[in-house]
Amino acid sequence: MDPRARCRDRCVAGLGAAALLLGTAVAAAGTWLAAPANAETIGLPANSVTVQLRGNGHGHGMSQYGARGAAIAGLSTAAILAFYYPGTSLVTLGASTVRVLVSGTGSTTVVAPSSGLRVTGVSTVLPTSGISRYRLVASGAGLALQRLVGAWSTVRAGLANGTEFYRPSGNGVRLYLADGSSATYRGALRALRAGSGVNTVNRVSLDGYVAGVVPREMPSSWQAAAVRAQAVAARSYGRNAVESHVGQPWDICDTTQCQVYGGMTRYDRSGAVLWTEDVAALSGNANQVLRYGGRTIFAQFSASNGGWTVDGGQPYLIARADTYDNAASGDPYLSYARQVPVASIAAHYGLAKATSIQITARDGHGAWGGRMTAGFVNGRDAQGRAQHIATTGFGLQAAMGVGTTWFSIRPDQRPVGHLEGFTPSAPRIMQMSGWTFDPDHAELPGQLVLTVDGVSGPGQVTTTRRPDVQRAFGTVTSTLGFSVRVRVGAGQHTACLYGVDRDGLGRRALGCRTAWMPDVLGSLAAVTSIDLHTVRVTGWSFDPSHGANQGRIQVRVDGVARSIMLTTLARPDVQRRYHTAGKTFGYDLTIKLTPGTHQVCVHGVDQDGHGSVPLGCRPVSVPQNPIGRVEAVHHVASGYQISGWTFDPDVNGGSTKVQVYLDGVLARTINATAARPDVQRAYGLINSAVGFSALVPSSTAKHTIMIRAVNTGGGADTVLVSGWA
Repeated sequence: MDPRARCRDRCVAGLGAAALLLGTAVAAAGTWLAAPANAETIGLPANSVTVQLRGNGHGHGMSQYGARGAAIAGLSTAAILAFYYPGTSLVTLGASTVRVLVSGTGSTTVVAPSSGLRVTGVSTVLPTSGISRYRLVASGAGLALQRLVGAWSTVRAGLANGTEFYRPSGNGVRLYLADGSSATYRGALRALRAGSGVNTVNRVSLDGYVAGVVPREMPSSWQAAAVRAQAVAARSYGRNAVESHVGQPWDICDTTQCQVYGGMTRYDRSGAVLWTEDVAALSGNANQVLRYGGRTIFAQFSASNGGWTVDGGQPYLIARADTYDNAASGDPYLSYARQVPVASIAAHYGLAKATSIQITARDGHGAWGGRMTAGFVNGRDAQGRAQHIATTGFGLQAAMGVGTTWFSIRPDQRPVGHLEGFTPSAPRIMQMSGWTFDPDHAELPGQLVLTVDGVSGPGQVTTTRRPDVQRAFGTVTSTLGFSVRVRVGAGQHTACLYGVDRDGLGRRALGCRTAWMPDVLGSLAAVTSIDLHTVRVTGWSFDPSHGANQGRIQVRVDGVARSIMLTTLARPDVQRRYHTAGKTFGYDLTIKLTPGTHQVCVHGVDQDGHGSVPLGCRPVSVPQNPIGRVEAVHHVASGYQISGWTFDPDVNGGSTKVQVYLDGVLARTINATAARPDVQRAYGLINSAVGFSALVPSSTAKHTIMIRAVNTGGGADTVLVSGWA
């Protein structure tokens, strides 16, 4: 089983109901209570609202998922209990008994005959042969014992109120419920008069009771420290009930209004076992309870506190941040949502129409200011009169049918987004791009489904960064974009984007686009630089609708389109593959480009006027000659002192060499490796090692001098200086 939201405090439930009734009474009396200026006001639409929720249950004391998270983090049972019930002491008591009101029994107490079965007030063991059932029923001022042998008949009348079935062997008594299911209980089953019928009370040892509580409250497969903490909390809760109900006919109930208890073994109507008690949960903690101020504590607990415990009005039930109720615990209630019909809120408060909710107070802990404690529901009654009804967090929780008072209400926010592009990206491939996200989860990527011609693709998640969308909507994450390729046939197609609600509220259509996939096939085989200013482009293309014709292509360089050209080369391989009438589908072009890096793309052009299809793109680097400057040439007694800088753009500032020729003869080669950060900044180079400064030995006579930067890649050397000096 999974932990469920538990009240475990009839006083808290009663207070919520009382406050709700008080609010209704105030409105009926005509007293209009003004909401403070800083109240949260939520206008209600006609259909539904989205309620974002944290936690499940009242949040007092131990969080069951938090206990699991603490155990995963390495905390012991004692440490878990100390965190959730601070200031308490773990004490071992003597054996004691608890009286549990059993629900679902109807107006009689019906048990199965079994060996050793006895009933108080009858001196002999009850026989079993031929008998289907025994029961205790109201009779006169007391009770009567009856047995079922074909029909019910009375065995003993005049038994005292409070008569019990029991088995001295301690093997338990099997009790039949009104719906035909059954359960075996330790201890005794007591029948207590209740009007014309009886209530059934299980009188059982406190540890026997706890063994039957734990598996209904927490999976036994969870970490042992958490399960044992649950056992101590359940025992403490039960013992507190015993101490608080002296003189009453029973101490505690067996439903979620107290804590769920089902005895030793529970069976369905066919007799199949549904679940059994968890005796292992008592290991190392038998008869242990938590005490404070000389009394066993009111050890409330709930499935999840959502990350903050709630003040429960006791020194040991305090509000504090709970870092153990976290994702590692597997808690599904940390952040979730429900869609609530506005009509159900109106009906709860007796309104014909609810128009707005005002939240005037929260407890101040956690997101949205914490759990709601007070507010108003506004609307109109069946006579059209305006109503302003005071309520509590518990009241509005009940009206919405949710499991916590820690909520944020807003008109249903469905996913937003835009299908920005639906264009051919390659032959028979369309590129779909855009963005989407769920405003209720602005910290998460969007979820989407794309359709083409009405056929849905798989669910996807946005994966590309869109800081522009993040800025526009103020989302936490920028991972809101998508770009998806899908295969299609030639012709017209329609693509649609659907944003998927992360709270399970379905998907929302965010737009469609229609585009034409041109009937063009082809490929860009290669783009290569063949000399200083020339690039070769090769590949093939044709229009299958015009298979006897030459193909048409258009080259685009850095996004700029050039003239449409025809394919001119025979490609029998393409002809064989596509079974065309023609075969002149190949192209082998040379184009002139300036030095540097360029993006060269080739598009196949549809011959019926339906646009073009990218056949491919390739980056290409056209060689560049070195550039530089000789900043000084001084003829000194020992030669020429020269300095300057140079680099080869093909290597983005990688070191190059400078050659100095005197009278046509190489006199010296200099490495240009000196730091020149000014040149690096000016040209955006990867490093500054582009400077040179050296003495070139020579006679004092004048010489012709040539200084040349040496090219390191394609291209040629660059002469920086040439003349007499």
